[in-house]
Amino acid sequence: MTDNTLARFCQAMKDLGIEPVSKPAIGYRYDVNEAGHEFSFLIHEPDESFLRPPKVTVLRKPHIEGVRRTHIVEGNTLCFVDENNYYFDAEHPEKAASDTIGFINMTIKRMVSPTLSHDDFNNEFDAYWRPHQYAYLIAADNAKYIDRYRRRSPLSSAESEETLIHEGRESGAFKAWTFKRAYQIDEHEPIENVVQLTIRNPPVPPAADILYKWPIASWENFVLWSKAQGNSFVATMLEKLAKVALRSHDITILISYTNKSGLMHHFAVRALFKRNIRTIAKRDARARESAKKNRQNKRKLADIISMFSAQQVKSFERLGIFNASPSFVIGRNTLGDDLKGLKIGLIGCGTLGGYIASTLIKLGAGTGEGGELILSDGDLLKPENLGRHVLDANYIGEFKSFALKHFLQNSVHWPFNCELWPSIDAAHCKRLFSHCDLVIDAVGNIPLSKMMSLQLHRSEPSKDITLIHGWIDADGNAVRCLLDDRKAGCINCLRVEGKERFPIFKNENDANEHKPVAMSCGQSFTPYAASVSLAGASLIINTLLDNLHDKNTPRLRQYKANNCVPELKWQTMKGLSTCKVCKP
Repeated sequence: MTDNTLARFCQAMKDLGIEPVSKPAIGYRYDVNEAGHEFSFLIHEPDESFLRPPKVTVLRKPHIEGVRRTHIVEGNTLCFVDENNYYFDAEHPEKAASDTIGFINMTIKRMVSPTLSHDDFNNEFDAYWRPHQYAYLIAADNAKYIDRYRRRSPLSSAESEETLIHEGRESGAFKAWTFKRAYQIDEHEPIENVVQLTIRNPPVPPAADILYKWPIASWENFVLWSKAQGNSFVATMLEKLAKVALRSHDITILISYTNKSGLMHHFAVRALFKRNIRTIAKRDARARESAKKNRQNKRKLADIISMFSAQQVKSFERLGIFNASPSFVIGRNTLGDDLKGLKIGLIGCGTLGGYIASTLIKLGAGTGEGGELILSDGDLLKPENLGRHVLDANYIGEFKSFALKHFLQNSVHWPFNCELWPSIDAAHCKRLFSHCDLVIDAVGNIPLSKMMSLQLHRSEPSKDITLIHGWIDADGNAVRCLLDDRKAGCINCLRVEGKERFPIFKNENDANEHKPVAMSCGQSFTPYAASVSLAGASLIINTLLDNLHDKNTPRLRQYKANNCVPELKWQTMKGLSTCKVCKP
């Protein structure tokens, strides 16, 4: 970065024909005509370090019939660049100035287009909903209750209140979330007061077709909006509303939709009706039951709407939704390629296995119908393990598998099925492969790895099962992993006549220099940083995910942490014809 970065940016703006203004000290007025529509902007507050883009304030904007206003957020600020996908380079301030104008121009083109502005509005809907308050959602598919809870910050000890939408206090998600958030739970029984709906069309119709201001400001306008979604939608909504009104006059309507990018959004409205709505709802329920018995025609939509007229509403507010539901939190980063529903066995809960388990949970392991995570490790956690283990001093003296299960349960806010198995022997190994879809061997013990591989290749051929071996090699200077699905070489194929098929050191002298450190009789350890374990866990998990997506991805992989280790091309290793494990 040069000392005159900001001066070069200012000169570049002048060279582009953007005239400076007297106030603020560094500011430029940019007037532009797009398709006959006049805009005026103030480009100001450029950051000399270019850690953020300059601020662009809208001074003048046209009213365009049939076009919804987009990309203008709080403070009349133009949102013109995605800071997550683009950065302004301080070493090239001239390009930064040119890009600023280019992004503004591209944004304006979308703003004046009826089609593009409508698409942007619905894809970026959350930015324009402008809620009165926010609620956390932990039940994406079965929301029934909305409540407010007090909690105390673990950092400042300050008390605050949070609104939570959930499926009931007996649900695992509710218990896990309220424990993690340290909610103060009172003894009153919550009343089912949430109506959950899904819309197929974009939530906001084209501006030319809308008869009210946006965002929706009243119950009357909300009903008008509902009608725009179709008679079946509004009928379903009001039918559900009538049932909830039997129990509560404080009702929240939670709505979800999927945008063009495939991402699901949620928004909600909360209406406080007069208390006599329950009496009206009970009278309506009796009338419906009588009509059903007498085989009379169903009620007309207008009759249902009249039950919930604007005169019945005491207050109305928009709710923004922070989606904390497990399905969203897990699926957001995997886009559907998660591990829910799989039976996964993790053998070894040491430094490598701990980081693997922590990642597996965040990918949905142990969730979904039939999902299960099995942990097996008979070792105790000792003080010397803490320097590179995911577990901390709270767990010293505990079995690593038991401690890891407890740690995982406290690390996420959703329930999952986790089982503990004893140390793996021949009998348990056979049971493991008959039970699991996936087994991860993170022990780093050659005899055990061979036993597991032999059991895999003796398993029922029709059973689709995958075994992944992961181990730290070259005295902590490399990590290797091998995926074995019985379609290529196995762990035993890595050695030929007692020698490494793929050398782990560039030369023998390196191998002699790296030796484990003796601690006591028959016990030693190899010093290496926790970063090696983290890199190894990533290598193993990515190998797993790649294979779920594409069965032809390389099965043998290596991460090297030191130049003493030779490069190893990722590959699908051919099995040895003489192998006694995979070629019996």
